[in-house]
Amino acid sequence: MKRKRLVAAIIAVLFLCLLVVLQMRTSSPRAHVMAHETAKAGVTNQVPAGPIPKGTNILYLTNLPPEMRAKIKEQDQKQHEARRIDTAAAFLNQKNGRIDFWGLVVDQDDKPLQGVEIAMHVRQWKLGLGLDANFPKFTRQTDAQGQFSLLDTAGDGLTIDAVRAPGYRWSPEAQNGARSFAYYGSPLIFTPDARNPVVIRLWKTKGAAALIYHDRIRDARLPVDGTPIRVDLMAGKRVEHGGHLEIQLVRDPKDVWGNKRNGFSWRTEISVPGGGLQWREDVFGYEAPHDGYVPTLVMGQEANDPAWKSRIQGQFYFRTVEGYYGRIEFQQNTDSQPPPCGFYMTCYLNPSGSRNLEYDSSLRIDPRKLISGSSAQTMPQPPPPQYFVPPAQPKANAPYVPPPPPGFQALTNRGKAFVPPVQPRSQ
Repeated sequence: MKRKRLVAAIIAVLFLCLLVVLQMRTSSPRAHVMAHETAKAGVTNQVPAGPIPKGTNILYLTNLPPEMRAKIKEQDQKQHEARRIDTAAAFLNQKNGRIDFWGLVVDQDDKPLQGVEIAMHVRQWKLGLGLDANFPKFTRQTDAQGQFSLLDTAGDGLTIDAVRAPGYRWSPEAQNGARSFAYYGSPLIFTPDARNPVVIRLWKTKGAAALIYHDRIRDARLPVDGTPIRVDLMAGKRVEHGGHLEIQLVRDPKDVWGNKRNGFSWRTEISVPGGGLQWREDVFGYEAPHDGYVPTLVMGQEANDPAWKSRIQGQFYFRTVEGYYGRIEFQQNTDSQPPPCGFYMTCYLNPSGSRNLEYDSSLRIDPRKLISGSSAQTMPQPPPPQYFVPPAQPKANAPYVPPPPPGFQALTNRGKAFVPPVQPRSQ
């Protein structure tokens, strides 16, 4: 009996020891290592500690050989680069559309010019370190009909860099105003049309003349009550008596405090006593017209005009009573408070009696070297005034503009006919 009890006690002790040993093996680091070694290698769902960069799609793998991890990383980078290239290529296809351009080169009389060289460039986009622009250049020559074209080129815009023809000049105003054409990505999209080519007009030069040039007429400030001021265009300054040009401004009301932006009527009159004026319609101004002059130009607006402006600018030709021809660029302010108002003029005058107004600064005449009185005696007598004489052969497709009332020419700052402003209200 005692022997059976002893055997049972020994078995119980051994069982307890076995339990202790098993517990120790389960909680030891070696047990964790063995568990991972026996686990099947694969993708873990445990997120590494620390922030994960936005936009990343890296796979966090465990228990992979180093060469396999490097291959997976390389494949991921290739996929990312392919997606970037596809996105950039789609963007380039949108930016680099097809460019077609048709042009026509004529002279000042609308006569087609052959053999004119036109230099152009387009803007194209390409991939570099980022999105870079490329500017390939092209050259074309006009045919017997004065036409040229640039077809099936890629880009988003075209610019005319130069128009070269011996003995002709491309107006700087035309260059600045109409030499760039946007095809894509701009609110002002140019639409090419082979039946309606872009017209480039050149002027056949005669050679620069010796001119008197004033970049600004001194003391040309205008009262607002209609009191005229006189300007000597030879000396380039305001004078009390005589002169070549007379200017006057009437503003109603005279005091414009509180309504400088609108709410007042104004009227400006420019005249050449004994001579005439003519609005400059062409973009060159290299030769003054022979006839078509009027004694006075009238500009102005009413207070309730929806397109009301307080400042105007423009250009006109003039012919003085002595027979001088010239051109004036002007700008006028009518809202100066307190008055007087500014009137800014740039003047080109040919003292030889010629209508040639091509200017070269190296030939500029110093008016102080002219002998007063003697030069006027050698001037040719001007022909009798011929106001509103229509051309014998009007230009093709030229719109008919009815002549203004006799004695004055009513103009806005862009040469459009308008009703003269109301007379000032009585105070």
